[in-house]
This record gives sequence, structure tokens and C-alpha cells, in this order.
Amino acid sequence: MAETQVPPLSNRMNDIIQTLLPAAAAAAADHAEPNPEVVNLSVADNQLIRSELLDICKSAIAKDLTQETFNYPMGLGGDPSLMQAISSFFNTYFKPSTPVTPDHLVVAAGAGFSLDALASSICEPGDSILVPGPCWNSFGAYIYCHAGVRLVPVYPAPYSAALTSHTLIPALEAAYDGAADPKRIKGLIICNPHNPFGQCYSKSALQAVLKWCAQKGLHYISDEVYGGMEFGRDTKSDKFVSALSLLDGSSDSKNGTTFDRSKLHVLWSASKLFGIPGIRLGCLITQANPMVRIGSIISTYNQSSSLSALLLTHLLNSVELPALLSKNNALLAKSYDLLSSTLTRLGIEFLPANAGFVVFAKFVKNAKSWEDEAALVQGLKEHKVIVSAGKGFAGADEEKGWVRITLAVPWEQFSEGIKRIENFFLESGLA
Repeated sequence: MAETQVPPLSNRMNDIIQTLLPAAAAAAADHAEPNPEVVNLSVADNQLIRSELLDICKSAIAKDLTQETFNYPMGLGGDPSLMQAISSFFNTYFKPSTPVTPDHLVVAAGAGFSLDALASSICEPGDSILVPGPCWNSFGAYIYCHAGVRLVPVYPAPYSAALTSHTLIPALEAAYDGAADPKRIKGLIICNPHNPFGQCYSKSALQAVLKWCAQKGLHYISDEVYGGMEFGRDTKSDKFVSALSLLDGSSDSKNGTTFDRSKLHVLWSASKLFGIPGIRLGCLITQANPMVRIGSIISTYNQSSSLSALLLTHLLNSVELPALLSKNNALLAKSYDLLSSTLTRLGIEFLPANAGFVVFAKFVKNAKSWEDEAALVQGLKEHKVIVSAGKGFAGADEEKGWVRITLAVPWEQFSEGIKRIENFFLESGLA
């Protein structure tokens, strides 16, 4: 019997597979069935308030689930009740200069798909978007898979000053001027609060970056999925400032440069703050560009489910929300205190964190190669604790030896993981 010939894939899909399959496989490995004997401090998932969220979601279903919930989703851009709830949430916690309204929003199946839709709306295939590294390793996948947009990495260094304007602006200039075709660079993504640093950009640094984008005619894309999580006790640390709070009216002319509000966009998701990545809900906020909004609506049409909308609407409208956010931050502070004191005692360099739920630490003091970094991560894994290798975040080549540690793990597991890290360094003679 003759073998069945499998029809070939399109050249486009072959290219996508070659480009993105390694990252997709790594992401799948991150979310594999957990080993109960291993403490995993590598996944950017907030597990601290799951029991409270379960109660709130059960209440939402008991109170609000009706036969109508099973209908096709309502509204253009998202469920109307959900968009009103998101607007109120942003106006309360992100302090925008211009209040967020439902007609500024596009609801999607997470921040990644919001970025996917935005890239399709502001770029042509083959265009590029700048992203300072180290950064989330899926930015490139989301802008490339459907939109065909390339990521141009930016390498601000040293990491201790990477979020300052005097380090970042020269790095942006170098990346822009060094691109194959600078005219095809259409935007810049800034992650604030920063992943993997767990820090915030200062207001003055953000304004400097906005000015630079205005000079180049670029879209400013602010990834704010870690907004709402601030736990640092250091009064000198920069607090979170949303990009939505930086501009007044239709433009901003501070420092002699006008930034066009139609080129400012914010990405947000419920996944990080609330620890509900399985619900798959996020949004794009664009306050002065109705055509980008319409294009993004078409790209994400009916992506999110009515049941997900019901749950998040109930959560955002809950009277328990302020207390829930406060508890989340208190638990993050407790974990950070343990980690920072342990690293200090071991003499390990780390970036002081105050926002989000991750910490970046230099576990290999004098790393000469990425193999040195990988060997240490493997050694920790053999001690049954997993952290994320810094190489995976596409940072500067001269900054080897870093790892990312997630704080948002239940206390019993987290404290055990930190104990194993300490024992590893002491037993290996590295501390």
C-alpha cells in the first residue's frame, strides 16, 4: 500500500516553525506537569492568592451565570460590562491623565494577543519593533507569528543602570542606527514594571524615552502586566508610573518635543496581577487612535469567552479587591525579605526589587560563558530547585551569570526553595 503523501506546509508557516518552535517548546516545558519533589521558582505565575480568587470566582458563577452567558460574546471590542470594569480599575489604580473609557479598549485572550493585534495594526510585514533586553522571551513570537514583524533587541548595560535614561537612550540610539533599515522600525516596547528586573522606570526616564520616540516617529508600547504589584520598603526605589499618566490632552510638549498620543498604547492582562493565566484575558488600551483600535478589534474578534468575561468582571467589581491586592503585596514583601536577606548573607549580587514578582540575581559571579550560567542552573536543578537562566531573556552579552527567581510561590514551597539554594551555594563552596 502506497504511503500517503502529507501536503507541504506553506513557506510562511515553515518559516514561522523554524523561527518560533524552540521558544514554543521551551514554554511548553515550563508548564509541564510539576514534580512534587522539585521547587520551581522559574515560572512567572502568581500563586499567592489562589484560594481567595477561587471563592470570588465561585461567587461570580453562583450569582451571575445565566443561560445568556452561553450566547456569543456581546459588544465590539469586548463584553461591555467587562470593559467598564477594566476602565474603572485603570482609573483607580493606574491614575491616567485622561480617564480610560470602554471605547479606548480592545479585549483579547491575554496581553500577548493584544500585542499581536497591535503589531498587525501599526506595522507592515518585515517591519521591526525595538525591545530592551533582558525581556520576556515571547515578545518576538507574538509580533512575528501573524504580523511578520521582527524584534530588534536593545542592550542597555550594566544592568544596575539599565532602566536609567543615561544608559537606555544611548542603547536605543545604537540599536536604531545599527538596524538593517532604521526606517522600518515602527515602535518600542517598554516593560514597566520590568520583567525580569522587578523594578520600575522613573518618571523622568519614561519621559526621556517618550521624547526619543517622538523624535524618531515611533509608537510607544507600554507593557504594564506587572502593574499593581508594589512591595518594596526602600523609599528610594522608583514607584510604578503608568504611561497613561504621562500625557495631558492631545499631546505632550514637555522638553520641547511633542509626543502624539495616537502613538501611545498600553498592554495589560489579568494573568500576572491576579494569577489567572488560564482565564486568558487581557487588553490593549489606545486612547487616541480609533483606527488602531478598530484594526485590533478585527484581529481579536471573539477571542475571549463570555465565561472569562463574567469572572473577571466580578473580580474587578468586587468589594474585596483592595484587600486582595494589599494581601498580595504583603505576601510578596515577605518572600522578598527572605530572598534578599539570604542573597545578602551569601554575598550574591542582585537587583533590588520593589514591583512585579521576580528578582534578578547574579548567581555566577565571574561567568565567562553562557555555559557557566547553564551549569549552575543545572546544579540547582539537581538540588531540586529550578530558577530561570538569564540567557533566556536575551540580555547583553557581557552580562552573563544571571538568573530570575519568582517570588509568587506559596510560602512553604518558596522558603524550602530558598533553603535549597543556600545549601547548594554553601556545599559547593560558591558562597
